[in-house]
Amino acid sequence: MKKLDGDAFDRARAVIGPLHQRASAGQRGLFYFDESGFRPNQPIKYGWSLIGQVRSVKPRAHRQRVNVPGVLRQDGKPVSCTQQRPTVRNDVIGCNGFAQTEVFA
Repeated sequence: MKKLDGDAFDRARAVIGPLHQRASAGQRGLFYFDESGFRPNQPIKYGWSLIGQVRSVKPRAHRQRVNVPGVLRQDGKPVSCTQQRPTVRNDVIGCNGFAQTEVFA
């Protein structure tokens, strides 16, 4: 398990603390962004076969990876966007924009 960098954690807390206070006071929106990706057909890394036979796997239909950028609002409400292509900068901006309209609408 990776050891936590205490200095980096303290620096991040010093930056996030005032932002959290402003968000709690209704002066700013605070959002935590993350992304996960899912692939319906995982690569096969191991297998078995009878002695003397070559391991083989029947190919499945190829499906694209699904990326799920998500935003957690400061009030705890999650907002997610899904897409079947790589995530680019404008996707992040768009997902965050959607989350902001949910808060400030």
